[in-house]
This record gives sequence, C-alpha cells and structure tokens, in this order.
Amino acid sequence: KSTLKVSEGPTQNKGSAQIKAQPNKTLISVFSSIFVSLPNLLPFTTRHFSFSFSSQIGSRRLPHTPTQAPMRGIMSLRRAALARGHSEKWATCFRSFSTQGAATGTTPQPPPPPPPPEKTHFGGLKDEDRIFTNLYGLHDPFLKGAMKRGDWHRTKDLVIKGADWIVNEMKKSGLRGRGGAGFPSGLKWSFMPKVSDGRPSYLVVNADESEPGTCKDREIMRHDPHKLLEGCLIAGVGMRATAAYIYIRGEYVNERLNLEKARKEAYAAGLLGKNACGSGYDFDVHIHYGAGAYICGEETALLESLEGKQGKPRLKPPFPANAGLYGCPTTVTNVETVAVSPTILRRGPEWFASFGRKNNSGTKLFCVSGHVNKPCTVEEEMSIPLKELIERHCGGVRGGWDNLLAIIPGGSSVPLLPKNICDDVLMDYDALKAVQSGLGTAAVIVMDKSTDVVDAIARLSYFYKHESCGQCTPCREGTGWLWMIMERMKVGNAKLEEIDMLQELTKQIEGHTICALGDAAAWPVQGQSLREGSGSVQSGNCWRLLLRCLSGKIPYGKEEAMCSGVEWSEHGGGGGGCWMNFAPMRGIMSLQRAALARGHSEKWARCFRSFSTQGAATVWNFKVHQVWSPCIDKNISKIRMKEEEVNRCQIQEWYPKFKSVSIKTLIHELPEPFVEYLLDDSGPFLLPISITNEDALPNRVHNPHEEEDYQVSEGSGDESEQPSSSPPSFPKLELEIKESIKTLGGAIFPKLNWSAPKDASWISTTGTLRCTSFSEIALLFKSSDSLVHDLCHAYDSCSDKTSSRPRSFFLALRKWYPSFRPDMEFRCFVKGQHLIGISQREVTTFYPVLMEKKDDVRTLIHDFFTNKIRSRFDSENYTFDVYVTGDDRVKLMDFNPWAAFTLPLLFTWEELDQEIEVDMRIVESRREVRPGLKTAVPYDYFDTSPGSGWDQFLRNVGEEELTHQNKGA
Repeated sequence: KSTLKVSEGPTQNKGSAQIKAQPNKTLISVFSSIFVSLPNLLPFTTRHFSFSFSSQIGSRRLPHTPTQAPMRGIMSLRRAALARGHSEKWATCFRSFSTQGAATGTTPQPPPPPPPPEKTHFGGLKDEDRIFTNLYGLHDPFLKGAMKRGDWHRTKDLVIKGADWIVNEMKKSGLRGRGGAGFPSGLKWSFMPKVSDGRPSYLVVNADESEPGTCKDREIMRHDPHKLLEGCLIAGVGMRATAAYIYIRGEYVNERLNLEKARKEAYAAGLLGKNACGSGYDFDVHIHYGAGAYICGEETALLESLEGKQGKPRLKPPFPANAGLYGCPTTVTNVETVAVSPTILRRGPEWFASFGRKNNSGTKLFCVSGHVNKPCTVEEEMSIPLKELIERHCGGVRGGWDNLLAIIPGGSSVPLLPKNICDDVLMDYDALKAVQSGLGTAAVIVMDKSTDVVDAIARLSYFYKHESCGQCTPCREGTGWLWMIMERMKVGNAKLEEIDMLQELTKQIEGHTICALGDAAAWPVQGQSLREGSGSVQSGNCWRLLLRCLSGKIPYGKEEAMCSGVEWSEHGGGGGGCWMNFAPMRGIMSLQRAALARGHSEKWARCFRSFSTQGAATVWNFKVHQVWSPCIDKNISKIRMKEEEVNRCQIQEWYPKFKSVSIKTLIHELPEPFVEYLLDDSGPFLLPISITNEDALPNRVHNPHEEEDYQVSEGSGDESEQPSSSPPSFPKLELEIKESIKTLGGAIFPKLNWSAPKDASWISTTGTLRCTSFSEIALLFKSSDSLVHDLCHAYDSCSDKTSSRPRSFFLALRKWYPSFRPDMEFRCFVKGQHLIGISQREVTTFYPVLMEKKDDVRTLIHDFFTNKIRSRFDSENYTFDVYVTGDDRVKLMDFNPWAAFTLPLLFTWEELDQEIEVDMRIVESRREVRPGLKTAVPYDYFDTSPGSGWDQFLRNVGEEELTHQNKGA
C-alpha cells in the first residue's frame, strides 16, 4: 500500500489528496509525470511545497523527513521503486538529477540570480560619486586641502601593486581617452615596452588646451592640481615611465602657477622624485610652457615642440610608444584621463564602469558655453542626454529649448547638430558617432536662433586656416579656400554652385593630411546644416544659407515677414533683413510674392525656376545658373563725383590744411620708376636692393644640410641659365625714407595718395602695417591689391573723368603709436555739409567700453566736425576718419570720397542716402561682430591652372567685381 500526501505551503494546509493505486504501475506513472518536470520547477517547488511519502514493503518501513531534505526523499522514492522492480522507469525519471546533494544529505544551492536589468537612464550624478570635488575652487587647491579631499591617500599601496595590476584595472574600468579620440586608456598604456632596452620611457601629459569652446582641463590644473600630479605618478608606474612632462598652454598663466606650486609641494613632501611616496619608485615631473600654437595639441607636434623644434606633426609609424620624446618610448595622454586614474584604482574599476552605457563608461567633464543661461563646466555621468545636461546644469537654452538652433557637442572640430537631433541624443562616443558627429572634448557650444550659422562656421574656418602649420598641402591650401568661400557666403557674394564646391573641397582635405587638423577644419563645414552638399539643400537652416548665397539681404518688409511666419531681424540699426529659420517653403514663397509686388519678377523668376512647391518637407534641387544679386551701390551711383572732389581726399592735399588736428605725418613724392615698379607684374616678385642692408623678411637661419638639398648636380645645364631680371634699386628714395622714419620715432605706417596697404599686412613680420625700413614699405606696397585702385582706377567713378590715375603719387609716412586703440577710431559720413552718420571703424571686434562712451564720443565728434572740418573742407559729400584719444581729444586720420569703394561699415549706402540726422552705430554685442579679411591670402598661392576648378571660380569673382565697378560708374 502506497500513499502520496501533498501539502500546499508550510502555513497553508488545505487537506491532502490520496491516490490509491491498484496496480503499482499506475502509481509509478503518476510519480513519473510529476518528477520528470521537477528539475525545472525545483526552485519554486522547494520554496512552496513539502512532500511526505511512506512506503511499506511487507513488515519493513522506510521513514524519512522530506521537508528537511527533499533530495533524500526523492532518493527514497527511487529506492522504493527499485525494490518493486521499476528500475528502468526510475532510471529514466532520475537521469537528469544530481545525486551529490542527496548523497551528502545537504540542500543544493539555488541557481545564480538573473543579471540586473540593463540601465536605461543616465545622468543626475550624485556628489559622492564625483571625482573632481574642487572643480569650482571653493576649497584649498594645494596639498593640505587636497589630502583632506582624499588625494595622495595610500598612494604607496597602489604603486607597490605594480604596472601590470594598474594597467589591468584601467582596462576593466573601460576608461577611454578624454582628449577627444576616445581610445581605450588601459590598452594604450599597455603599448609601452615591458622590458627596457636601455632607453628611458616617458609620460607626456597634453595640457595644451586650445580648441575653441574647450575649458575643462584648466579647471583641473588651477583648482585640483594635486589630482593631476598623483595621476601622473600612477600612470607613470603603469607605463614603467621614469618621468612625466606636462605641456601646458602658454596662455594659461594662473593654471601653470598653481600647478608649479603644487609640484614643489609634492617634491617637498616626498610624494614625487626619488623614492616617490616611499614606494621605492623614482619618478620626476617637469612642466613645459607652450607658445600658443594650436597645432601643438597634436601629440607628435607636441613632442617636436618639447624637443625645441617647430611644432609640426610627425609621420607615423614610428608611433610614440616606440619612438617618441627624444626617440624614447612615450605615451601622450590628456589631463583628465590621467587625473581620474587614482580614484578609479581606489574605488575599483567596477564602480567606474557602472556609470554610462557599455563601451562609454565613467564620469566626464562637460564644458557648456554659448547661448545658455548659466555656462559652466560640470562633471556628469557619461551617456547623459544632451537636453538634460543643458536643462539640469545650465538653466536651459536662452529663450527656452524651442529657441535652440544647433549645438556643437564636442568642440569646434566636430560637426554641429540641429535641434531635432539634440532633442534625444546621448552624450557619449557611440551615440554621437551614430548621428555623424563626435564627443570630442565634450565642449558643448549652444547656438540659439539668433545665430548666423554661416558666420559661425566662417569663424571656425578662419581659426583652422590661421592655425594650420602648413606642412600638408591639402590643409595648407584647403583651409584657406574653405575660409574664403565661407566669407563669400557670409557677405552674400557666393553662387549656389559654390555649395557643391565647398563640400567637394572638404572631401579633398579630410583624410589626406598627416594629422587630424585637416579633418577638424572640414567637419564643421560638413555639419548637419550644410551636409546636403550634392546639389540639394534641406531644412529651414539651409534656407538661411541659400539666402546668404543670394546676396544676403532681401528687399522684404517687416510686415510681410510677420504675416508669412518668417523670423525678422534688424540689421545695421535701420535696414531690415529677413532670415529664414523655420517654415522654409511658406517663407520663401512669401518672399517671392513680396519680390513680385516690388517689381523684381524677372529676377525672382530666375531664382525660383527650379523650386518644387510640394511642401516644407520637400528636398529642393538647385539648378540655378543666374542668381539675382541686388546692387548695393544703386543709390550711390546717382551721386556723380568730380575729379576735384576725389583729389581733395588725397593726403598730400588735405594734410597741410589740417596738420594741427591730425597725427604727425611726413610726405614724399614717389619717383616714376618706383611707381612703374609697383605696377609691373610681368616678372618675378623682387624686392628692391637695399643699400642699407635692411631686409623686410626674417633672417634665414643657416642650415648647411638644407643647402645640400638644393645644390645643382653637375651636367644639369642649370649653371648656364641667367636670371630674367634683376632687382631694382632706389637709393635716393630709400635714404629719404630712412631719415623720415628716424624723425618719426623709428616706426611708421605707410599710405599712398588715398589708400593704405591693409590687405597686405599678413605678409609683414609683425602682421600689421608697422614698418621700420624702406624694404618693409616696398614689401607691403608690392603685395597689396587695394593700392591698385590708387594706381589705376582713382577716377573711375567721376563724371568728368579724364584719366585713370593722378599725375603724381605720394608716399605718406605716419607716426606709429604703440598705444593706439582701434576701438576709438570712427568713420564719419557727411552729406550736404551735414554730419549724418558715425560708425565704429573696427567692426571685427566687440568693445564693451564703447557702450558706455557712445554718447560722449558722439558729442566730441560732432563738435570737432562743426569747429574744425565743416568750413575748411570744400566738398559737399565725403567721409572722414577720426581717432578719439584717452584725454578726449579728436584727431583727424583721413578723408575719403563719397563713393561705392569707400566702406560704409555699419551702414549701407542706401541708408546714408536717406538719413538726415546724426546716427551713431557701434557693435553692441559679440554676435554682431563682422569678421574681416585682415589676413587674406593672394591667389598666387593657389593652383588656378585650367582644369583645377578654381580657375572658373576666380573668373566668376572677377566678373562680379567688374559688374560692381560698371554699376558704380
């Protein structure tokens, strides 16, 4: 007789169920069906059910307590079944059971718990999880305060564990380089040789933080310098390095002072140097100051600079880990990467890896700037949503999130993202890569809808052009062309086909240079707002680009803009301009209707001939060959000048009359041979021979090895070639100029009859018009294109034109004042002998001091004009430039004709033709700054041969200039 009793739960006894088997085989079948599924149900069964089973065979009883040892009870079942002859059935039933627990009489361990659910929300880092606890300098940054915050705590124990342990822990943490590339740090450190070949190994910390928008490392160096120094020791041990070199940006004065003081404290306390921290490991730290070159942030260029050479990147291989600083194994790493390593080792790699998504571990410093309410540098968890980062720590976008236009998420070298992507994107390497951008240095630059994206990208293009080392042709030439085309788009002189040309140019730069500077220059131009470069333009922001290409300002009224849902902005304090930020199709069609109403039907028909009007989501293909370009001088052309009015503006004409209220000037008449020399472009560029041995160019360092490379081999036939021309010489003029320069204090800036060679200042050794010799003056004059106006086209706008050039040319040498302040120079516009406008002369910079002095300056200039100029200058219409000194005196700088070739600066000639009252305009904010063409590069430096693509581009530019000249005439 056999009985099965099932009790449901240890506390819930609802009775028992008895199954009586007439044949034993029925009972065993029931047992089999229950226990075959028992392995899968065991965790649940052992928790909620208890089994009691008794079996009696004859007079022998087999008692047991299955509630305490379920497996023993099961084995008792098996023994009972075997005794009854059901061995085969029970063998099948128990085949999958483990008998180890039953044999020992112990309860088996439950299976491991399931892994925790994958983390889906990131951000909101707690204070106790922050690595940088003095980021804002609220506490003592030096040794005493650092030790209170946990720095240098049992560092000896970490060092003693050895290099292999340190590197393995860093690999487990998942730390990736914080300098921009995002390479796994532990893996990079492991590349250093494990067995020395006799050469020392070095750690180089890249603190040359020069990328626009990036300011995270400076907070570490000035507020937590000991965290960096301790990290250098830990990283140095992991790499088996003997010394560390911290290459700090030269402009970081306070940062390097704090870092130097902290270094001395660490040496005095025995934390660095011989037997560092008492560990028996010798380790030195040296600090090297850079000189402001952005290219030295590239690791191999940095090594070149450390060695005392020009900061130019090296070819790879060999890589620095094999042949770096002084030819020794070297690892170059970022400040933040090194600084976090001690905390990771103390708290464990698992702690660090618990932050952020997989492959994007840890915490990160984010520096947020631009159009946010509270710009800041903050430590947050990796993979935090971009929107949450800005809303939580920066008080949101200025004007609200809906006012956002675009964001550069990782410093100036990564493509910008439009708002629709910024809504959901996460701030980590993989997420930003997926949207065709990058985390870079995590320098977040926010731009609201007041931003002119074309202008912003033009600024970045200029930065990379200026910072290119010139070693690679695609970068050296390409960055100049990028900037040049962006400048044309910014001012509205570009053609639609130049969008394609721009994108093609970026592809020729990207990936074709030794270092990544070329890529960094190309990526902002390839950003989301300009990404549709193959003949298509998409999204409202690109309509802004289109309108800039169509010459910027459209004759479009404010009321019409508001009716059509187009954003309106005022430009120049009076002239209206309509910029497209949203509703592109609705806005552009309203523009078309407005233009048709104003009589521009034919012009706009050419613009819109190929446009599709299917809705705002449509992609429009541009096949326009002729673009309407409003003539900026159409009103000024109504006023016809006479030669005598132009002649009055020559410096040799007006200076004697106004000498008492102008700056000191000496004037020389130029001999005709010198004028012919300036006009001659047929031969090579030759500077005059200086009889005083003064050279306008820097002295060349003698390098015999370089000379060997240029020696002509025998039999080449080159020795028979004679130069086609010889340099000219003007000894009498040179001696006169030398004496005048001496009289004026040793430094001057030159000027021809009307114009100064400002466009050629880039070629001088100082980058300005400052000259100290005749050779420097000749170099500026020979290199200038703007002087061509004085030499060949002085009277082109005159109604009584009899000649294109004056009878004589004069060189004015004006005293150079080192204290001269460009913010206090102004251009004044006189119409009908009335002062109608005053403009800030230097419009490429925002000067806050002018906001306070505006009214006072207006009064000073108006009084100066009334008392000193009006009755003494005979022309009715003209412009004049003045300088306001620190003691509120006004100095006359120049006169200019009332003509299209005179820059109206913050006005337009159309506005000036209508003004009747004095209006003074200054640059009132940084976003109103107008970058200039101070460092324009001559076309001679570029390949303009037929077939290059740029020959047609230059012809178009020439045709535009000729068209404007004809309209002005």
